[in-house]
Amino acid sequence: MALTGMLGGCFFSIDEFAPKSIQTISKFMPESWAIKSLKNVIFNNSSLTSQMQTILIIFCIGIIGILITIILINSDIKAYSTNK
Repeated sequence: MALTGMLGGCFFSIDEFAPKSIQTISKFMPESWAIKSLKNVIFNNSSLTSQMQTILIIFCIGIIGILITIILINSDIKAYSTNK
């Protein structure tokens, strides 16, 4: 989480310090999408509904991550119980 947070720009501004390759990678991190949405709402007086697409994408990524985790944990539990 710390690595994706750093690449997403949560700890320091990627636009000012990082090389172009890191800036390109940063554009694909959900953290950078969230930061840009927050900046638009807070500093540019955008409405929260204008950021709904970004919110839904981040929400879907989270749900997919949770589902993958549940599937992997269930398969590990089944493998562990059959080996005993």
